[in-house]
Amino acid sequence: MFMKLRCSKCGDAAEVAFAQLYDLWKTGYDQLCDEHKKKARINTEIKCHCGTTDTHEGPMFMYLFQLIFDEVVRTSKA
Repeated sequence: MFMKLRCSKCGDAAEVAFAQLYDLWKTGYDQLCDEHKKKARINTEIKCHCGTTDTHEGPMFMYLFQLIFDEVVRTSKA
């Protein structure tokens, strides 16, 4: 599955594989202390080639990926 992330400044868009985001989220989550893991939320910051850093956290993004995060990352025993 791919997501299209669009830069708010230049308008360029790139497709990013969910698996790539999952690996980043999982790595970040594993580095959190137990107290912060309880409150962890999906947040994706992407830096565009134009230098703009956007945070992707719209309602649909949060719903879909927070659901997947809660069901897969937070509950995994790996």
